Order: sequence, then structure tokens, then C-alpha cells
Amino acid sequence: MVLIFMYDREEIHSQIVQTLKNSIFPKNSFDELVESLPKGINTMYTADRIVLTAGAAEKFIKETDFPFKNAEEVADTIVKRCVFFDSK
Repeated sequence: MVLIFMYDREEIHSQIVQTLKNSIFPKNSFDELVESLPKGINTMYTADRIVLTAGAAEKFIKETDFPFKNAEEVADTIVKRCVFFDSK
């Protein structure tokens, strides 16, 4: 389980979309998705209190999620399945 503070959610979402913005969709498998990332499975997304790698993001993507139609859909799926906390 990855714990993400609410204010970090948008940052992680934005970074995922940014790394996939020039990728050709649809993505039909996790392998296809990872091949689109600049450092593959080692691509890192960082926010104030967290680091999320593409490898760790695999825990939040199910086989039934495919095909992904665009980068927003990928980011929405990942951040939706993380556990978020508001530290305030």
C-alpha cells in the first residue's frame, strides 16, 4: 500500500500524464505501458513525501483495466487506488 498525502495526489497525477503525453494509445498491457515510459519500470514519480516507481504502480493496475485509452486514464487509475491522507 502506498500512502499519499492529498496535496501530493495532483503532483503524481500530473507527472504520470506528462511522461505519457507523447505516447501512442491504446495500451493493451502493462508491458506496453512500461515500454512507453522514459526509464521503463524504473521511471520515478516524486512528490513532497513520496516516491512512486512504475514498478510499484503495477500494484494499482489490474489486467481488466486494459486497454487504456489515454494518459489521463492511466494516471486516474493509479492515483484513485492509492491510499490518500490529508495531513492538515
